[in-house]
Formats: sequence, structure tokens, C-alpha cells
Amino acid sequence: PIDWQVKWYSYDSLTNPVRNPGMLETLAGQKPVKEDKVNKLDYAWWGGIRAGERQYPQFITIAAGQVSVPDGEYELSVTWDDAVRLYLDGKIIMDEWEPSKYSFDESPNRKVKVHLSGNHSFRVEHAELNGFATLAVKLRKLD
Repeated sequence: PIDWQVKWYSYDSLTNPVRNPGMLETLAGQKPVKEDKVNKLDYAWWGGIRAGERQYPQFITIAAGQVSVPDGEYELSVTWDDAVRLYLDGKIIMDEWEPSKYSFDESPNRKVKVHLSGNHSFRVEHAELNGFATLAVKLRKLD
């Protein structure tokens, strides 16, 4: 398990962080529409996220996670729709911020092998353009 702090922010066509990459920081500096603390990222949404009485069809997810692991080889697996970036200890290790590379109704999955030991931090940036959305991050020890 990874201890995650998850925040969601809504956006519109003018603040779309996929078309306007500089908007991600602007959006993340605002008050989130929803927050959560979980020990795993494993989400799926139809038609956006619900926060209170409102539904937000376009949103970004920013998740920060901390974990302490024994020395070894690990596999990080990420499933997403529509765009995602994954950082490990402040360095980008996965950059899939171009949704046009994937087919309609495809939820891509990518795996990255990493050597880890001790305390590590993760950051996930995820953007949903409309329709079905998913975000799942899993870490498993290989040896």
C-alpha cells in the first residue's frame, strides 16, 4: 500500500491542461473540488467526478504518495484514461500526456521497472477530457 493524498480540480475549454500544459500548475494552485486520503489509487468514473451536488465531466487528479519499501526490484503499473504523468522522487518516469496516441475507449496500461530502497515519494498528474475515466497505480515487488 502507498499512502496517497488525492485532489481533484475541474477545468473548462480555456483551462484544459492537455492543450495548455501551463494550466496544470494554475489549476493545482486553486481550491480542489474534492479531496481524499487512500492507501491505493484505483478509480473509474463515468461522466466525471461527483463532488457534493455537482458533477465535473472534465477534471484533473493530482495525487501525492509516500511509501517505505525494502531494497529490491519493483514494477510500477499505471492504467489511465485520458492523460497521465508519474513522478518518482521528483523525477518524471512516465509521460503519457498525449491522449491522441490512443484509440477511442482504450484505457492504456504501462509498466515501469525500478529499483527502490527505503522511503520514496510519488506524484501522479491525471487529466480527464470527458466520458469514461480511470486511474490506477500499483506497485509490486519483483524479487
